[in-house]
Amino acid sequence: MEGFAKTTSWFSMVLRAGTLCFFLWGILFAPISLFSQNTELPKVQLIDSKITWIGMEMDGNIITLKYEIPFNGVVELRLFDPKGSKIWQNYYINEFGKNSIILKRSKFHAGETYVCVLNYKTDEIRQTIVIPGSGDNMAQTP
Repeated sequence: MEGFAKTTSWFSMVLRAGTLCFFLWGILFAPISLFSQNTELPKVQLIDSKITWIGMEMDGNIITLKYEIPFNGVVELRLFDPKGSKIWQNYYINEFGKNSIILKRSKFHAGETYVCVLNYKTDEIRQTIVIPGSGDNMAQTP
């Protein structure tokens, strides 16, 4: 058992010396690494989340509203009749880039002016839509 006791005490001394070295290293070098870290806050980046109106097209009984968004998201469409009453509201999940919404021309009265409101994130655009008479080919959007 005498050899075992010598081995244990030698092992215990090595373990204590290693622990002491690790402790001293932590005291000497840890504060340096803590203070050397970058303490600046990240800069806030504002992202432009505007919806862009491209225009409107008519082809037969179809009205196509065209717009563009910079990121994937939900676009809300609200339509108002000439009296200002809401006649349609819907939400569309779109990918970034150019998108379109197709409406039936038969749901509108020829020669009347409607207001189209598109909402995307915090941005809103309003467009006037004039439904042409039966002899006109295209609607106008100012």
